[in-house]
Amino acid sequence: MSDWGPVFVAVMLFLLLTPGLLIQIPGRLRYVEFGNFQTSGVSILVHSIIYFALMCIFLIAIGVHMIIPGDRNANSAEAIKGAAQSFISVYAAAPSHSNLLWS
Repeated sequence: MSDWGPVFVAVMLFLLLTPGLLIQIPGRLRYVEFGNFQTSGVSILVHSIIYFALMCIFLIAIGVHMIIPGDRNANSAEAIKGAAQSFISVYAAAPSHSNLLWS
């Protein structure tokens, strides 16, 4: 099994924080511009700092984990067992206040 949480978070943040794609901070004419498909050096620096901060929050503080069973040749009983283990491991990594689901 492998942990795909960091990969998923990194790809989603990269797509959402690409300067000029959805939002650009600072813009060329205004402080915030939306969908202008242009960029600048300052904008790349600001977006990379935001990207680093959000990656730290999601991976270190929150601890996002997506465990996917890696054995494709397993029979159905092993696949069900692996899926159950992956479900439990996702919720075991959640913050302690979410343990209310188990009680």
